[in-house]
Amino acid sequence: MYFNPLSKAGIKGFLQELENLDTLLRESTFFKEHEFIGTSLLFIYDKERVGIWMIDFGKTTPIRDLIEGGQITHVKPWVRGNYEDGYFYGFTNLLEMTREIYEERGEDDDTVHQHTTLRVN
Repeated sequence: MYFNPLSKAGIKGFLQELENLDTLLRESTFFKEHEFIGTSLLFIYDKERVGIWMIDFGKTTPIRDLIEGGQITHVKPWVRGNYEDGYFYGFTNLLEMTREIYEERGEDDDTVHQHTTLRVN
């Protein structure tokens, strides 16, 4: 059987991966002590599973010694010198979009190919 990543089961897999990553990042001391500029999320799937990985860490900066308290929230608006990168602003939007697509997707029918197009401008 061919695994369709845009089937309801495929979207559920991506949604679960995003939810797991969200939990891990919010709990991670490493994440709180670094500014993540220009990183990406790599979505991969095969016949049986899905996975999401953070990639492109070339512009990641440790900020522990650069600001008072040594940590950022990734939520606060950026102002010069605070090192906030807005990571969770974009990530939360992606998570909510994926959740909405999953909830709107009808039950899968093997005879019908359903397609979802995501456009981010």
